[in-house]
Amino acid sequence: MHIDPQDYEEHSSHKEKATPLPKMQIFIIMLVMLAEPISSTVIYPFVNQFVRDTGITGGDERKVGHYAGFIESAFFLAECTTVFHWGRLSDRIGRRPVLLLGPIGLAASLFTFGFSNSFWTLLIARCAQGAFNGNIGVTKTMVTEITDSTNIAQAYAWLPVMWSSGITLGPLIGGLFAQPARRWPQLSNIKFLVHHPYFLPCAIAGMLALTSFLMAYMGLKEVSKFRTSKSCRLIFLANLFYDYSSGEESPLLSNDLPRKYGSHPTEDSSSEISTLAPIEKEIPLKDLLTRPLLIALANHAFLAFLDQAHQAILPLMYSTSISLGGLSLRPRDIGLVMGVWGAFNAVLQIVFFSRIMKWLGPRTMYITCFSALLVTFSAFPVLNMLSKTTGSTNAMVWITICFQMTFYVAVFMGYGSIFMYVTASAPNKRSLGATNGLSQMTVSIARAIGPALSTSLFSYSVQKNILGGYGVYLCMTVLSLLGLLLAVRLPEHVWEEKEV
Repeated sequence: MHIDPQDYEEHSSHKEKATPLPKMQIFIIMLVMLAEPISSTVIYPFVNQFVRDTGITGGDERKVGHYAGFIESAFFLAECTTVFHWGRLSDRIGRRPVLLLGPIGLAASLFTFGFSNSFWTLLIARCAQGAFNGNIGVTKTMVTEITDSTNIAQAYAWLPVMWSSGITLGPLIGGLFAQPARRWPQLSNIKFLVHHPYFLPCAIAGMLALTSFLMAYMGLKEVSKFRTSKSCRLIFLANLFYDYSSGEESPLLSNDLPRKYGSHPTEDSSSEISTLAPIEKEIPLKDLLTRPLLIALANHAFLAFLDQAHQAILPLMYSTSISLGGLSLRPRDIGLVMGVWGAFNAVLQIVFFSRIMKWLGPRTMYITCFSALLVTFSAFPVLNMLSKTTGSTNAMVWITICFQMTFYVAVFMGYGSIFMYVTASAPNKRSLGATNGLSQMTVSIARAIGPALSTSLFSYSVQKNILGGYGVYLCMTVLSLLGLLLAVRLPEHVWEEKEV
């Protein structure tokens, strides 16, 4: 779907009324999307102890981080290998069956993870979680297809809200419900929870995934007009699920054309519905990699890499002792900071994203939001310097933390901006699913590398006393500047159709 590059100016000048959002469809899609950040982060509070309990380290504490890193990175590595194929499959058999399959597999893999007692079972289950989360790109495709140029910014404002909400809820669930028999002695009579102390948080995350499946099964409508060939070997996947949301028992891939949201049925539309949608040619991968898409993908990957690096450094730096370059904050304090930030971020994204988008336009907004990374990374050494002056986290430190996290909210607004460039760079509508799948694949790779690289640089900077232990922040700042050089290559408006 290509967004007219003059849309933002026209809507600002002519005050065109925005098409109402299909709220129920948006809600269901966002619920499915919420499963990714929750399932990826729910294990963080207890994964290190879980690894110790498996016995894989042989009692060597120094190996815990090594094996825990494997499990944490396996999610995004598995996701990146499947996300493009989920997107391509959705172009062939429709969006709805792909979105319904994901939560089922995710729930099963989460239950398996919590039930495991060996390291290799944990690793396999973690890979399965990432693989079934590979359909996350399809959710973004559906958001694009059920909106138009008047309301797409309003819908995209919810995308970073879901991510920030998920990375707040995930660790909260994992930390609160891990080892329940030890936390609540009255549950010690339940032997299953004693023998499987990490099953409960995984089960809660799995139930959330099943809830999203049930909601999608009952209410999600198919939006893709493309019909797969009868010879397609995967047609049975489409026939597994019927679209009951319209009140009729009609196959998902019927001969009917879906009516555009915000439009009104007319006499002509009834005759039009009986015709089959024209099938656009499926574009090979090599032809999909156009210059506009490569620029959009590179910017999306850079943002995800630095964002994930920031998320990994923040709790590590906050919990490290002041003498070693941190703040000596307790886990409770760090959780409070992240929880308040998550709520604050969600509210600001919903209230201000679409308004700022109309005011600045996608390019200026993305560059401005990306620039906020320079402030957030630079705040880390300032925080430590302030703490060293008094030997504790004084009021000035907390004010600086608030300042840092406020700018981090701006970073998240950059996602909605770059999403528009990615979807608009699709060569045609038939390749929209593959385009978003390719985008999510590159982002998954970036998110797998970001935490490992940033935390390793943090440890190396402290151990070797590089720039007084602040060397990691210089590296992240330089990478942020390189990302800005890439950001300015984006056009003033989203890609015009003739450019693709």
